[in-house]
Amino acid sequence: MKFIFSLFISLRLVVLCSLLVWCVSGIASAQTTNGLPGKWIVTKVIVSEESKQKDGVEMMCNLFTKSVFQLKPDQSCVFDCKEPELAIRNGKWIYNAQKKSIDIIDPQNTTHVLMSLQVKNEQGKWFFLLDESPFVLEVAKL
Repeated sequence: MKFIFSLFISLRLVVLCSLLVWCVSGIASAQTTNGLPGKWIVTKVIVSEESKQKDGVEMMCNLFTKSVFQLKPDQSCVFDCKEPELAIRNGKWIYNAQKKSIDIIDPQNTTHVLMSLQVKNEQGKWFFLLDESPFVLEVAKL
């Protein structure tokens, strides 16, 4: 009888632990993308003084300023900017929790990353850091 009672307690513990892990992982994944879907406007483009001296950097700053990222809940996305050739009309966004970044990919070729953005929230301000570039985009949710 003692064996059956011990087995019953052990089984309850396993079920309880499994349920706890499932809940925590669900909450963690929900928090990683929590607040990301929506329209984000670039309010300011930040580059280092050293980078400002390079050709084309000021032009790119002007192109990014007031551009809009639309990250939709169904993971489709649009990037609108002043230069139509840089705009993304039919993209898909994926949040990478390890890198804390958003990859915008071509939905027809999911291995082709169109843009990769590290996401940071510092002192209530949001920033998208463009991978492999000197640009840090300060953004605000519309």
